[in-house]
Amino acid sequence: MIRRIYGAGWWHAALMIGLAVVIGYVGMRWWAIGPTHLLVWGGGAVIGHDFLLLPAYATADLALSRSLRRRPWAIQYVRVPMLLSLLLLAVWWPLILRHDPARGSQAGLSTAPFLGRWLAVSGGLVAASAVFAAIGAWRRRRV
Repeated sequence: MIRRIYGAGWWHAALMIGLAVVIGYVGMRWWAIGPTHLLVWGGGAVIGHDFLLLPAYATADLALSRSLRRRPWAIQYVRVPMLLSLLLLAVWWPLILRHDPARGSQAGLSTAPFLGRWLAVSGGLVAASAVFAAIGAWRRRRV
């Protein structure tokens, strides 16, 4: 019956209702902070991402695609570790760049190791990707 009315199964309808409730709750929490803060945050996100970051990483990806034109299969071995590394940086940048000294004092820990650990994780991701790329290249030569 619900498939005929809604167009999908009951689990999909329940999931959409649950998501609407969560989105409404988050919206009310943001609105309680103040609409001015929400507008500043949204404007900063639009300016920061759409006008600064998007052209930067689109240009970098275009340069990568052109440089690996003869080996298009190798592009993903560069994109994935860079994406994960930048995602970690986006989430933890106040601690990595030591812009949040209050966080360290609240926990009683120093923020000093975060930069080294982020670099180590990023280097590990690049190294693992290089190993997988070498294995892929070796398999392509064998076939």
